[in-house]
Amino acid sequence: AKIKPKIIIWDEDFIKYYRKLITTLGGEYAKYNLFGDPELNIKPRVEEILTLPAFRHKISDNYYAYIFFVNPKEILKFSYVARREEKKEWYYQRFIDKKRIEKMAREYLEKGNFYPNSIIISITVPCKFTVLKDIVEDISGWPSKLEFGILRFPKRYRSCWIIDGQHRLYSFAKSSKSHPISVVAFEKLEISKQAEIFLDVNFHQRRVPPDLLWDLAGDLEPMKMRGIISRTIKILNKMKGPLEGKFYIPSFGIKKRGQLKFSGICNAIERKRIFEKKIFKRKDSKRFAKLLNDYFSIIDEIFEEKLKKEFLFTNGGVAVLIYFLDHLINYLKKKPKKKDMKSYLKPLRKYIKESYAKKEELGKLKLLCNSEGGRNSILRDFVDGVSAILNESSFASTLTSNSDLGKRIIKDLEPKIRKFVHCFLSIKDPNWINNEKYVPRDMLGRLERSLSSKSIYDSRNELWEFLTIGDCKNIIERNWKDFENVFKTEFESKNELTVALDRINKIRAPHAHGGKIKPIKDEDRHLLEIYLSKISRCIESYIKLFLFCFPPRLMELSRIRKPLRRLDFVEVTYDGEHWRLLESLRGKAVKIMEALEAEGLGQTLVHGSLARGDVNVRSDVDVVIPYPVPSFKVEVALEKAGFQPVDRLLVQATPAHTVKAHIYLDELTTVTFPLVDFTRMEREFYRFGGELELGELKAGRRTPGIDKRLMLIVPTERGHLEASILGREEEAARTVGVSPDIVRQRVRVLLRRDEIGRTGVYLKYRLREGETFEEALRSLASRDPALRRMLQLRLGG
Repeated sequence: AKIKPKIIIWDEDFIKYYRKLITTLGGEYAKYNLFGDPELNIKPRVEEILTLPAFRHKISDNYYAYIFFVNPKEILKFSYVARREEKKEWYYQRFIDKKRIEKMAREYLEKGNFYPNSIIISITVPCKFTVLKDIVEDISGWPSKLEFGILRFPKRYRSCWIIDGQHRLYSFAKSSKSHPISVVAFEKLEISKQAEIFLDVNFHQRRVPPDLLWDLAGDLEPMKMRGIISRTIKILNKMKGPLEGKFYIPSFGIKKRGQLKFSGICNAIERKRIFEKKIFKRKDSKRFAKLLNDYFSIIDEIFEEKLKKEFLFTNGGVAVLIYFLDHLINYLKKKPKKKDMKSYLKPLRKYIKESYAKKEELGKLKLLCNSEGGRNSILRDFVDGVSAILNESSFASTLTSNSDLGKRIIKDLEPKIRKFVHCFLSIKDPNWINNEKYVPRDMLGRLERSLSSKSIYDSRNELWEFLTIGDCKNIIERNWKDFENVFKTEFESKNELTVALDRINKIRAPHAHGGKIKPIKDEDRHLLEIYLSKISRCIESYIKLFLFCFPPRLMELSRIRKPLRRLDFVEVTYDGEHWRLLESLRGKAVKIMEALEAEGLGQTLVHGSLARGDVNVRSDVDVVIPYPVPSFKVEVALEKAGFQPVDRLLVQATPAHTVKAHIYLDELTTVTFPLVDFTRMEREFYRFGGELELGELKAGRRTPGIDKRLMLIVPTERGHLEASILGREEEAARTVGVSPDIVRQRVRVLLRRDEIGRTGVYLKYRLREGETFEEALRSLASRDPALRRMLQLRLGG
């Protein structure tokens, strides 16, 4: 029954959303957003009509597009953004970044600059367009489908939905300046169509050439690090030396044949943060340029012309040499002098000459330089070679060894790429699997046979779930025009991607079909690592946007039958202070892990926020050895590395749990290892929160995991995405790579803790001076039947 007056109940999420909006935009514009809420539907006391000269173009029978200029403050009051935080299933935009709009207003608008590109909106109220034929009818060549006239629509709250450009528009709310902005407007565009446009704009737009961006950085931000790097290379490009005039810098004139990328050397320096090191107290571009000129002059002096031409003085070669210089600076802990450079460059010359004498070997080296993983692999190889020639093992000790690409990594890619193909093509045709344009008949027949003969233990029950990497490769090749934009950020051509997938499929085949598995050669390992990381980045970038834009479609694609809470991702952006804290904590962990692994204690790991990246000032560093080891070896390894334990505890969470040793190095730094083997669930506890090994940590990787709030944390380049796992436990388990059992167990434990508080642990024993963990365990077990029972069950006696 209709009740008057109408009662509206706002839940906690609704109130939190508007509090956040007030903090970000200010009360005035947040208020107008609220007035337009469908439940309230408040209209202005006096409804005015916005009147604008505009162009109109009929896109289809259903849609018109308008182009016009308008004062941004004229439409701010009536604008609205379909933000994901409102928890409407088709809403597609992330929450507005307060710091970003304030910075845009302060550093851009207030300095008299203007935005040259258009914002895109959808007008949700009826529009009236009066065509002015007289103005254009005498203009020769006027397009037949383009009309000019007067556009009118009522100024109602939420009448202008922003599809793209919310930060540009709302930056005017923080600025005293204003100038007309260009607008592309659609009339009454459905939310799903808006989301598709948002996806298209943000995924397929062409990037500004990086050489131009680096060139501008030197002029627009001369005192910032990017500006300092830019000016350094510009000076180097003019200095008398081997790199004089070698780089193409747009402001220096037209590109000449054989010039190197300006962005290549700049990116290498920025990535290694060479000029930010403490040894360089003065951030002086001239001094930096002299250092680089000295370094490359010595290279020019001691290396053969052929090697310089074919590798060292190419884009990839220069980047690797910058990485080698960075390693040398880190190793020497000082600014290297010419004699220091010669001491390590001469053995490098000898190593390259011996190891890459053949032309095809040099060709593989150049190919490896096409990716960041490849360049780091070459650096590893060069550093190892120099270390061996000099018999100076410490020179190589700070770099990680090549990771072994085994069966698990190859198999991880297959479900990822088949899900990507399914998501991508389902937008174009929900029944794509039966469309011969995408799937040839012979492939469809094989998929049907696979489905009909599947094992009862196989959870797959749709045709697309039986696609192999080879199938996905064929589908992508057949429909390259559709897929090209997804892969062009990492692959220069269709052929390059085909070669990569063929190489991966060749390694996959014996694992999948039980054939003879051959050892992977070093060069193959390098290439596979490059290809896997490049393909994964392409797919993950697309899936991330797909998650943002099409959550209902994603649920449908995943065949979720029961009603579940949707994964509403919120993006958290890290500031500079956060990244520095993460680097500091990880640096501490690396020193401990290196000390333990150097003494033969096997593989160590870190877990939780340190592995995921979402650290704070109270984050602890817990280095875990995930299997029993003699405790005296751990303590000796720590003492040899200069670590002095401040406390030693033996802890058992419940009578059924394993007993763990905790060595505290300070209040927030611990080394942990079990005194008996972990059970499967106990081992998965660390994977649940996210874990990384030493090599992964040193490579700067971050991994998904679930925090104590039961939020799934998915790392991104700018920070992370987070969403509650409640109601989506199985999907969360797949994301972090654990069994649903551990997820359900942790949900029970943490929800109970939230309800009744912490209940303590069953056993917590502080060791006496001189007492070992093994002695303490034997003593406690002799007095505690429950502990003794657990040990008998675990040890089988």
